[in-house]
Amino acid sequence: TYTGLNMTGFYLRPGDQDKDIGVGFFWASNNWNRQKQVIYNGSNFSRTMTYGMDYWGITLDKQISLFNRLILTGGVLAGTLTSRITIAQEEPLNSWGDINVRLADQDHNNLSVNKKYWLVQPNIALTIPVLGDLGVQIKAGYFYGVPRSNDWKASSLDGEKDVINSPNTSIGGYTFSVGPALILD
Repeated sequence: TYTGLNMTGFYLRPGDQDKDIGVGFFWASNNWNRQKQVIYNGSNFSRTMTYGMDYWGITLDKQISLFNRLILTGGVLAGTLTSRITIAQEEPLNSWGDINVRLADQDHNNLSVNKKYWLVQPNIALTIPVLGDLGVQIKAGYFYGVPRSNDWKASSLDGEKDVINSPNTSIGGYTFSVGPALILD
């Protein structure tokens, strides 16, 4: 199941001319979950795998006014992105012999690995006035992440560890969003 997208930010434009460059700050969090209920030795377990991406950055945009307050904007976001996979099982350890099936306790019953990237996202947006100063913005782009280190990292009780032989690949994908916009003259 897809558990949601949270994208927040704000955008500042130093002037109202088409030649002016706007600056914005944005951050987002995406999570996708797969959960399965299993029964082992008469006990119910809930196993969950979550894939998530968090990113934040600064964006520089330039706008062009078209027709009657229709605004076309092109820009680029630069920042950082973290990709993570978390695997968890909810059930305390009842006996030492079950350690391969049950994980230790509620505080240590998951494995989380992550990789950090430098992020670049060119994008283009169209802002359409709908009702007075309220409008709709449609934005499309492509984000591309370059690894900041060679290996994925795993959190453990004695600190962060490198996952050896982990893939050192870039990350990328198309982005699309539709949301409210406040248009001020």
